[in-house]
Amino acid sequence: MYRFYVSMLLLFIVTGCYNSSSKPTPRENTYIINNLLEITMVDKENGWAQNNNKLLKTTDGGFSWSTASPENTEVLPGQFFILDTDNAWFVQENEGANELNIYRTTNGGAIWSSNGNIETNSRIQPTLSFMDSKKGYLMTTGLRSSHSSRIEFYSTEDGGDTWIKMKGNIDEFGIKTVIAPIDHQLFISSYFNTSDFPFLYVKNNSDSEWRKHEIRLPAVDVNQPSHYFLDSPINLSNSKYLLFLTREIERKKSSFFLTSSDRGGTWNLKKSFINNVEESIIYDIVDSEHIWVSNGKELWFSDNLFESFQTKLSLEAVKRIVNYDRENVHFRKIDFVSKDVGWIVVQTGNDFRLIKTEDSGTEWKEIKPTLIH
Repeated sequence: MYRFYVSMLLLFIVTGCYNSSSKPTPRENTYIINNLLEITMVDKENGWAQNNNKLLKTTDGGFSWSTASPENTEVLPGQFFILDTDNAWFVQENEGANELNIYRTTNGGAIWSSNGNIETNSRIQPTLSFMDSKKGYLMTTGLRSSHSSRIEFYSTEDGGDTWIKMKGNIDEFGIKTVIAPIDHQLFISSYFNTSDFPFLYVKNNSDSEWRKHEIRLPAVDVNQPSHYFLDSPINLSNSKYLLFLTREIERKKSSFFLTSSDRGGTWNLKKSFINNVEESIIYDIVDSEHIWVSNGKELWFSDNLFESFQTKLSLEAVKRIVNYDRENVHFRKIDFVSKDVGWIVVQTGNDFRLIKTEDSGTEWKEIKPTLIH
């Protein structure tokens, strides 16, 4: 559930409250969704998806979906946040004005409100993150160059009805991608090109100053320029965090999982995938021990946080499950709600398929997601 995209908002002016159409019955018009890109499941039955610039909702494990976002709005990848079955937010730019509209639902998309409007000068890739239904953060990024950016960030204590601009001393180095609240700290992850070690920006909630936490990777030639992509840290348990980052040198990608036992103060390498040139590593964290990882071609499972792995699925098996005879097939997204129940989006070209397991990957079945009008 931890991915990012850097994109521009292309959106309409919308204000006020919205009431989505009532839930349709199976007798209404339906069609199969072959381009379901991003899914965020909350439990075995309930979940959300972003598709064709809309938020969709399912209550039957992904078999049928209905539009959850209000009419005349667009929901772009990376610009929404799902907390649970009921609570979700997304950001939309007010066209022609330096203003962002924050949309919120507290009842699973039946009603949306847009009270939290923000004036900003940095409108590229707004990202949201909430700790609970009340406390959340918004970060906007304005590009200075291909490797530098200026950011503005805001906080809310009332679910997004009002926003307060936060002060900060973050330099322009790197493209800031996501702000993540963990415990009583805030982390900002970035994409950047450097000959030095990568780093995270971090501050305590009570502090006004941001600090750089350097991440020292083994066997890294700091004299060789590298592209780094950092995900936001994940709270595994108490003060133990997990961090995923990718390093690219001359189009060869290496991925690293690191853990911290002191709330992100220091990071130690846990698992690495070196020179994986075909696909980027994708993953999903279930809890402090269980993790699913894929290189795009195989799916692995660990029940002891990387101490050992089991191969759970190959592309050849997937091709049989979804009756594919095409090339360039790969795993696009992994989403598990427990160690047993999870979904995978499989992609080839512009065609996307959804498969599901309920027994920790022993058996898989294809789901043909249907959009109900």
